[in-house]
Amino acid sequence: MLAACLALALIPPPATPNVLLIVLDDAGYGDFGFTGHPTIRTPHLDRLATQSVRSP
Repeated sequence: MLAACLALALIPPPATPNVLLIVLDDAGYGDFGFTGHPTIRTPHLDRLATQSVRSP
């Protein structure tokens, strides 16, 4: 029984997804570069948006 408990301790836990929730005040949908704003530049958020799944 001890061997079984020790064996379970060696099994790595399953990978869980990383969740990042960005909360902004007074920002509209079109206020970011990745949504097509012509003058506002948001390169870091643009890169994050291209590598992520966005909720509608």
